[in-house]
Amino acid sequence: MLYIGMLFSMFAWHVEDHYLYSINYHHCGASKTWYGIPSHAASKFEKVVKEHVYTNDILSVDGEDGAFDVLLGKTTLFPPNILLEHEVPVYKAVQQPGEFVITFPSAYHAGFSHGFNCGEAVNFAIGDWFPLGAVASLRYAHLNRVPLLPHEELLCKEAMLLYTSLELDDLDYLPADLASHYCIKVSFVKLIRFLHRARWSVMKSRACTSVSPYYYRTIVCTLCKRDCYVAFVNCSCYSHPVCLRHDIKSLDFPCGSYRGLFLRDDVAEMEAAAKKFEQEDTISKEIERQTENGDDLYSYPLSNNSQSDLEDGFFPYCEINVVLS
Repeated sequence: MLYIGMLFSMFAWHVEDHYLYSINYHHCGASKTWYGIPSHAASKFEKVVKEHVYTNDILSVDGEDGAFDVLLGKTTLFPPNILLEHEVPVYKAVQQPGEFVITFPSAYHAGFSHGFNCGEAVNFAIGDWFPLGAVASLRYAHLNRVPLLPHEELLCKEAMLLYTSLELDDLDYLPADLASHYCIKVSFVKLIRFLHRARWSVMKSRACTSVSPYYYRTIVCTLCKRDCYVAFVNCSCYSHPVCLRHDIKSLDFPCGSYRGLFLRDDVAEMEAAAKKFEQEDTISKEIERQTENGDDLYSYPLSNNSQSDLEDGFFPYCEINVVLS
């Protein structure tokens, strides 16, 4: 994005799409004032905005995502003293020509120009973004918003590149790289574990009448708008793709009751990569900890209880052998 500013032109309070990082370079002209909220205070920021900035007729969504939904429009302006009055930490920076400003995931920010200027900005992600991107995807699904980038596809491709490098014994990594890899591995294992369990349940219940290979682009679920890269279910007219986070058997497709499971042909290789990552002690312990805490970032809106009657005999990465009629 290229920005041309003038005296008191402003950018509204917002967080970057999908909780991405951003980097902003000030090319020339008058300085620019920034106000920033640390990532850890994001929920407190949203609570204050909901209770002390917005009126009820502005909020279209109840609960903790109500303010987040409106803030995504990037049209909310209010003075930072409102935040300070309610103990939300606010920091100020004045950006001069030739300087960069970097914003971190889920860190709200706003600001204004002191005169004519020119700036340039771009979003980016590193490995530690993936868990945060999963949180953003979950919140988008709560609001039934179409994602702007395919989180699942990005995660799978990054994980498989990492898996390939490990297979080649390319282990000359810096500590920062290892921290990034850790985040990718944990997120990928959680995703693959969920999709394997969901696929097992779908096949065990015979909710689908066929299984077909799938080679194409990411598909968006017609019900919750989450992106599907590894697997999805579709109807006989191929117009109602649905992710595996729904009760497939109860779906009422307008074109009839036929349901087919579409699965990437390299899913076995992805599961092998996930199993390889889990052999690392730190990865397996983190997966176990998050499972005990009921972390469901990748399963919403599926209820964990909805599969309980099908779980007999299931274990992670077990073979899925179901004869279809």
